[in-house]
Amino acid sequence: MESTAGRSDQPHPSAAPDYDVCWPPGAGVACVDLWSPAGAGLERIGQELRELADREPLLVDLGHASPIEADCVRSLAGALARGRSGRLAMVCPRREERVALQAIGVERLAPVFASRGDALQARALYLAGFGPGWLPEPPRAGNARRPLRPHPALWSGPRRSG
Repeated sequence: MESTAGRSDQPHPSAAPDYDVCWPPGAGVACVDLWSPAGAGLERIGQELRELADREPLLVDLGHASPIEADCVRSLAGALARGRSGRLAMVCPRREERVALQAIGVERLAPVFASRGDALQARALYLAGFGPGWLPEPPRAGNARRPLRPHPALWSGPRRSG
């Protein structure tokens, strides 16, 4: 698996890369392990990943970043998703953080999966003609969260026989 650490020409203050990129054989995507999705380096990371996303689909894995800042991840997802529908997905293995990302609307920019395998499988099925793949969740109508219930005049419950 080919891999390269994400570093700019300027040295990073922590002397450690912000992300690592690998290309799993046969996947047809670049997998990005994001180490620090916060702070001043976020703009630089976003620019570098946008250049990569222009060439190939991106799978951004937040599993190594702890703790994640949901607002920073949302701004990164927004920058990466712009004009790249279906070419960006995120992985967040921790359920609590996935719920936080969903609450602020990250899934409207890019789908969030529990594992890298789930994300790669969804993409493979989409390319084979099944499922939504990495397409973002469509916006919901104002009352779409409430279940539809028939008007009482139309439905009075189950009919009893006898």
